[in-house]
Amino acid sequence: MHYLAQKAEVVSILFVDRDLYLSDMLPNPLTSLGDRASAGAWAKASLQSVQRINRKIGVYTPFHYLPFSHRPGPMRRMDTRLTYFFIARRLKKKDIEHLVLLVNRVVPLELLRQFRDAKLRCLCWSDDWATFKGISTPESVERRIEMLLKESDMVLAVSPELVERARKFTQSTYWLPNATDFGNFARASLAETEIAGEIVGIPRPILGLVGYVTSTLDFDLLVHVAKSRPEWSIVVIGPKLPAASWGESFFKMKNVYYLGPKPYFDLPMYMKGFDVCIIPYLTHRGVRAAESVKMYDYLATGKPVVASTDAAGIGRFSDVIRIGRDYDDFVRQLEQAIGETDSSRREARQKVAKENSWERRADEMYRLIRARLQ
Repeated sequence: MHYLAQKAEVVSILFVDRDLYLSDMLPNPLTSLGDRASAGAWAKASLQSVQRINRKIGVYTPFHYLPFSHRPGPMRRMDTRLTYFFIARRLKKKDIEHLVLLVNRVVPLELLRQFRDAKLRCLCWSDDWATFKGISTPESVERRIEMLLKESDMVLAVSPELVERARKFTQSTYWLPNATDFGNFARASLAETEIAGEIVGIPRPILGLVGYVTSTLDFDLLVHVAKSRPEWSIVVIGPKLPAASWGESFFKMKNVYYLGPKPYFDLPMYMKGFDVCIIPYLTHRGVRAAESVKMYDYLATGKPVVASTDAAGIGRFSDVIRIGRDYDDFVRQLEQAIGETDSSRREARQKVAKENSWERRADEMYRLIRARLQ
């Protein structure tokens, strides 16, 4: 958003955040408020307020007052119209001549149709959403995605697999991979960046894993690594999602250190203390259709990177990422990465990351949108 907002022709950006439902909060208000960081965030959302990030960027969180409005039926359709009303009212205040709608999640088809007058309706397909754990009816989500693809004027898909699937419904489909905030994560390679205090006392070598702890991770592989090399430390940073609960035995191992989520701009201080960054993904449909942001962030640090699969876009960078083809090979690749002394390999990794920065990706998106509008 920040890089797009820097374009002179972009008047304003309204980012529509994930929905909040009053009916979800009522059963356990204290837990819900804690999950959303503060009661103030809920209060602002309930007033349909826009949080100003800067002169051009605002964030609006749809707040749904109607009970059970996230379920099918007349209540949902009424709720969708209310959501459109609140969004349209804010856009009208900006007096925007040409509205470009970027959708980055599964929204109700009725909501997308309300924006028929938009100059362009673009679906940013960032994940195979139907494969997410916890979805009770993936077939239903699949159908909803297909309807959104048909209704969209343009699709920006994050992986070649999603591009191929999207083009069955929308010819104006383009590949737009993920990227990294290079300036932030490259700080892990700077001499002036201090190592986070929590990392300093952990025995080395340190294998570092940063990101959401989900069922995408191969916990059996992580257990194998921890048992095979008890002298190595494995540090995990990031929030645990419920779908990853079956991996709890891994976190109880003596050489595993779970530090929880950390502020985004503090991450380089933690990653500077890593000897190797790891991507221990399982290989399933969701991973094959994805594109790892973690991969780009790791490369920006300059640290050696070892992955367990060439899926999620990792195979494209096999010249700068080591890939373990099985559990034992993964350990061998880690050993080689730990012993790495060639500074040119660090420079090669950071060069790849710099070429895949969010700034460059925003330029690509802007070019594609402009070409489509013309």
